[in-house]
Amino acid sequence: MGKILFAKRISILTVCLCVAALAVAQEFTVGNIKYRVLDATAKTVRITDGKSTTGDITIPSTVTEGGVTYTVKEIGFKAFENNRNITSVEIPSSIDSIGEYAFYECEEVTEYTLNNGLKIIGLGAFASAKKIISFKIPASVVNIGVHAFLFCEELTRFVVDPANTVYVAEEGILYNKDKSELIKFPAAKNLSTYTMPNSVKIAKMGAMEGCGKIENIVFSENLDAIEEAAFMNCLRIEKVDLPAKLTTIGQQAFASCLKLHTINIPASVKKIESSSFYMSGKLQNINVDPANTEYLSEDGILFNKSKTSLITYPSGKQEDTYKVPSTVTSIENRAFISTLALHNVDLPASLTKINTAAFFGCSKLQEIICRAAVPPALANSVFGGGVVASKVVLKVPTSAIAAYKAAEVWKNFKIEGADLSFCSPVEQDKYEVYPTYTEGTVFVVADREGKATVYNTLGQMVKTTSLQHGENSIDLSSQPTGNYVLVVGNKTFKIIKR
Repeated sequence: MGKILFAKRISILTVCLCVAALAVAQEFTVGNIKYRVLDATAKTVRITDGKSTTGDITIPSTVTEGGVTYTVKEIGFKAFENNRNITSVEIPSSIDSIGEYAFYECEEVTEYTLNNGLKIIGLGAFASAKKIISFKIPASVVNIGVHAFLFCEELTRFVVDPANTVYVAEEGILYNKDKSELIKFPAAKNLSTYTMPNSVKIAKMGAMEGCGKIENIVFSENLDAIEEAAFMNCLRIEKVDLPAKLTTIGQQAFASCLKLHTINIPASVKKIESSSFYMSGKLQNINVDPANTEYLSEDGILFNKSKTSLITYPSGKQEDTYKVPSTVTSIENRAFISTLALHNVDLPASLTKINTAAFFGCSKLQEIICRAAVPPALANSVFGGGVVASKVVLKVPTSAIAAYKAAEVWKNFKIEGADLSFCSPVEQDKYEVYPTYTEGTVFVVADREGKATVYNTLGQMVKTTSLQHGENSIDLSSQPTGNYVLVVGNKTFKIIKR
C-alpha cells in the first residue's frame, strides 16, 4: 500500500514539474523583448513587453527559442507603454494585431512604419505619440480602435493605401470608406475652417478631439450623431450651429472648448448625454429650437422639455445669482461645474436629487437657499473641487433645520433657518390644504390626480397617499403632536398636529 501511495506522489510531482516547465516554455525573452507563445502547433507568438528597448527598433517577423522558430503575430496590451527611449518603430508584415495601448505614451517616437498584413489597431494603440506628423495605414487594416491616435499633438495627416476596403483619407483626414463616418481629424492640421462632407452621418468618438487650429466647423447636412468627446478640446471654436438632422449629442461632445460661447441645438435632437458641454468656460448660451420635443432653453440654460431636469447651466454665465425654476426636481451631472461667477443659488421646494459633481468647482459659492422641506438626495462630489461647505451659508425652512443637520454633506454647511414663503400654510394654485392646525385629519382639494407625502422635522416620511381629483383626506391621528411638512406635487405646506 505504501509503495502505491509513493508511486502516486511521484506521478503527481512529475505532472506538476511538466506543467511548470510548460508554463516557463510559454514565455521567453530575446533581444530585450519578451514573447508569449500563442499557438505551439502553429508556432506563433505575441510580444508582451518591449519596455526595455531603445533607439530605432525593427520588430522581427520571426524569433527563435530552444531551437524552435516562431512567427511574431501580435503586439500585446501595453507592450511598449511609456517607453520613452525608442525613436522609431518598424512593424513587420507578420503582425496582424496591435493591442490596446501597445505604444501609449511612447512620446519620443517620430515614425511608425506599418506594413501590409496588419489588420487590427487597438484602442489607444498610438495615443500620446506627441512627435508623429503622419500615419500611413496599409491596405490590410480592417479595424481601428477608438482613441488610437488620441493626443497626437503634431499629427497633420493620414495616408491610407487606396486598396484599403474599410478606410480612406481625404485631405489627410481619416474616414471610413464611404465617408459616412468621420474617424479622426489630425490634431495639428493647419486649417481654420473645416467643411465636413455631406456624406458624414456620424462624428466618431474623439473624432476632432484636440484640434487646436480649427476655428469654425461647417457640419454635414446629414449628420445624425456626435459621439463621445468628438469635439472635446477644440480650443478655438467660438460658436456651434448644429445641423437640422442631428439626433444625438454624446457625453463630453463639446467639453473643454475654451472659447465656445454659443451653441445652437436644432429641433431634431432627441438625446443629449451627460456633461456634453462641461468645462467650456466661456459658454453663455445654449439655444434650443422651440420646436424641439425633448429639450428647451431658458436664458441660455438647458432643461428637458418639461423643465423638471436642469441639464446644463453654461459655466461662462456672469450672473452671480441664479434661482432654479420651481418645476425642477433634479439637477443633472456637472450641471453647474466650475461656474466661477456664481455666488448665490436658490433651489426650489420641488428639488429631490442633485447628481454627480453638479456644483463641483463652484468655488465662489457664498449662499445656498434650499426650499425643499426634505434635504435633496446628493450623488458623489456634488460640492467638491474648492467648495468649502463650512464657509457657505445654507438657508433652509425653519421646520427642516433638524433634517438638514442630520443629512450627509448638507450638515457640513452653515445652516440657518429662514421664513421661506413656500412653507406657509396657504392655498396654492392647484391644491387647497386645510386645516393646517389639526388634531387628526387634513383635507387636500386637488384639481388632478397626484400624490401627497408627509414628513416629520427629521426628514423622515411618515405617510404617503394617492390623491384623486376633488377632496381627499389624510389621517394623522396616529402621529405625535408637532410640526410636519406636507408635499403635494411640487408644493409644500406646513402642518401643525395638536
